[in-house]
Amino acid sequence: MCMRSALGNAGRFLFRLSTAGFQKRFPLTRYSGYKQILSHKANRQGMVLSISHSEILAKLLGFLDSQIIDVSYPEYDLINLPYADYQFNALVADQVLEHIAGDPFQAMAESFRVVKTGGLVLHTSTFFNRVHGENDFWRFSPTALRLMVGCHGEIIDSGGWGNLAAYFLMNLGLNSELIPESRIHPANWIATRNHKKYPIFTWVLARKC
Repeated sequence: MCMRSALGNAGRFLFRLSTAGFQKRFPLTRYSGYKQILSHKANRQGMVLSISHSEILAKLLGFLDSQIIDVSYPEYDLINLPYADYQFNALVADQVLEHIAGDPFQAMAESFRVVKTGGLVLHTSTFFNRVHGENDFWRFSPTALRLMVGCHGEIIDSGGWGNLAAYFLMNLGLNSELIPESRIHPANWIATRNHKKYPIFTWVLARKC
């Protein structure tokens, strides 16, 4: 077993031991971003298209299970979706854009194409992160995501979250560990501390014009 794997196993064991008994909700790298997206939750109407198991984003916005249609990229190509114009009330894609094998600007435009006027488009992605998988092609700052929305929509919310302590924990394999809701736990402090120069998780939420 390599040193990194051994450290990762030990880190996960100690982390889970330290968080036992705490109420936990969101993973480390998504904790603050998901909380921000959750602030836009409302009673939503119509259907939402979820790309590659992004149902949690749809639920954070207020859509119910019965309103969610989930399809997987690349079987359903985000650059050329097999749907008519204005078909959905929203499209959500959680950490998909960086894996698009093509023009990400076109993927963003296609996201808006299938959404009704006044509907929502929500993309999350990553910026300060190590390469993950063979189809890891892109990195997006919050500024880049806003640029890609362009004239397609009105931006409701856009931002990024990250810090160097979180990046260290990620490299120990703790990026998917659920964070305690209690502020007395050090992991909660790390998950809520933000250094704008080191965004790990980035997002943009926009309304189609």
